[in-house]
Amino acid sequence: MNVLITGGAGFIGSHLCERLFTEKKRVIAIDNFVTGNRDNIKNFIDDPNFRFIEHDIVNPIDMDEKVDLILHFASPASPIDYANLPIETMLVNSIGTLNMLEIARKNDCRILVASTSEVYGDPDVSPQKEEYHGNVNPIGPRSCYDESKRFSEALTMSYSRVHGIKYTIIRIFNTYGPRMRLNDGRVIPNFISECLNNRPITIYGDGKQTRSFCYVEDLIEGVDRAARSEDTIGQVINLGNPFEITVLELSRYIKTLCNSSSDIVFMPLPKDDPLQRRPDISKAKALLGWEPKVSLQEGLRRTIEFFAKNHAEYVNVDLSALRLKKLSIIMPVFNEKNTILEAITKVKYTEVPDLEKEIVVIDDGSNDETKEILSNLNDQSIKIIFHEKNRGKGAAIRTGISVATGDYIIIQDADMEYDPHDYRKMLKPIIDGKAQVVYGSRFTGERRDMLFWHMVGNKLLSLVTNVLYNTTISDMETGYKLFTRESLEGIRLKSNRFEIEPELTAKFCRKGLRIYEVPVSYAGREKAEGKKISWKDGFLALWTLFKYRLIS
Repeated sequence: MNVLITGGAGFIGSHLCERLFTEKKRVIAIDNFVTGNRDNIKNFIDDPNFRFIEHDIVNPIDMDEKVDLILHFASPASPIDYANLPIETMLVNSIGTLNMLEIARKNDCRILVASTSEVYGDPDVSPQKEEYHGNVNPIGPRSCYDESKRFSEALTMSYSRVHGIKYTIIRIFNTYGPRMRLNDGRVIPNFISECLNNRPITIYGDGKQTRSFCYVEDLIEGVDRAARSEDTIGQVINLGNPFEITVLELSRYIKTLCNSSSDIVFMPLPKDDPLQRRPDISKAKALLGWEPKVSLQEGLRRTIEFFAKNHAEYVNVDLSALRLKKLSIIMPVFNEKNTILEAITKVKYTEVPDLEKEIVVIDDGSNDETKEILSNLNDQSIKIIFHEKNRGKGAAIRTGISVATGDYIIIQDADMEYDPHDYRKMLKPIIDGKAQVVYGSRFTGERRDMLFWHMVGNKLLSLVTNVLYNTTISDMETGYKLFTRESLEGIRLKSNRFEIEPELTAKFCRKGLRIYEVPVSYAGREKAEGKKISWKDGFLALWTLFKYRLIS
């Protein structure tokens, strides 16, 4: 199969060339080196299955060999590029696209057109689905890119309607990784460059605008699947990572991973810079069975290593010597056969980019199929401990704490009433130095299905806690408790059952630690669904609160 790739020496295009070699395809790459780089293709320039043509696709080109598939990726794609090359950007996405569509028509071959999330402009809905028409300024400084990509899509659709060509349009969201250019102007290379040189990190606006970043390896997998699948013919598909973070958070992650001493400076936000960008990848999951696999932490590590090794002006950074702080996630489990695998998977793939993660699962003598499920779990990254008989949630948590090695510890029930995506929200006060203990409150966040008498009981226990310990917490019994390892020093936990919650609270308060609360989402279960706490545990919690108030 002969595959024509425009922009073949560019950041994404060169990775595509490399991928197609592994599939034994013949690759014909076209690039004019306006933003591409010869070094990106040096490793396969002499391969007999690779042909490179230096050419500007704005000018027509007659192919002297059959083309079976076109991957159209030629275009400046960063704010600096299309600010410096606005006319070139518009031409390559209009006339350049026209020329590639003509080759597709003449060769009766399929074409995959690389579009962009910029067609959504500054969206007023999030996440963005393919059906969303966008909110684009047609005469703004970014319009040369935004509108030319929209024209490229429209022209592709017109060729399909008139000439019947087989097309797929992919809308690429922010992608990063090795082979990005130093002067790319995009946020990740900017931050890495500044951090490795210990220069101030420049943030435009207040840093609260959000982005989602897809590692290039994941994107290439998505592109390859889209190009091979018959189901994607005639489809427009988002490709990106739905994990959303603020630009300010990203700067802190990169600073940590670079072991940098850079300060952060704020500059005015450029005109039409989107405040929110996050893909809905439901269609990609359904049609391609695709979703990103590389975590932001791992992707950033690989990208930082690339920049550190390939650019002499950077300080020498030994990332292997960098020790990130660790979050230990303790998961007590009893008879959770229906949710245990979902819980572990969700926790494992929840991003905490500037921390290492340790998952400790304690099976507390389950007598359903939970023990067998955990025994068959072949995952060396997860510690699994079995209690021979049921001893209670408190005993399981105490076992978990005894083997946890993290700087921070959080309790995560396996019933999925709490959402691991709230980890970052809970970690922020500790990382910012505002707290050593953080509780996730169900009463200040989004919740559903909390039973009325459970709500009354929880509020009564919180009121008693506040009276006895002079606090103002709204949710003492929350299952989401996060604390530093130092906060446990001098505390000896004794509870075996659900009274572990008031015991922790009482002893934190007696130690003089103020409890910080953040709102978390909560989806409660009923007894028929496996909820195990009862009114008897409420009385035991009251007794525990009074006991530790009166007894040292």
